[in-house]
Amino acid sequence: MYKVLNGAISTLKFTNTVIVEVCLFDYYENDSSIGLVEEILSPESFRLYSVLEISNNPMNGRTDWVELLYRKIK
Repeated sequence: MYKVLNGAISTLKFTNTVIVEVCLFDYYENDSSIGLVEEILSPESFRLYSVLEISNNPMNGRTDWVELLYRKIK
């Protein structure tokens, strides 16, 4: 996710809305975090607008991932 967003910097200049899914636990080789998303999107004038979905693990009740909506502040 970090590489995708970082590689899209030039595209983000023409984008008003970004939806990202952030895993809160390291399921893959590279972990993702809300901090990393903020690190890329904040300098491009994006701010967290809404939490679209929260996935809770039915086995242990913890939040596994969240889907976040970022909007560009003009």
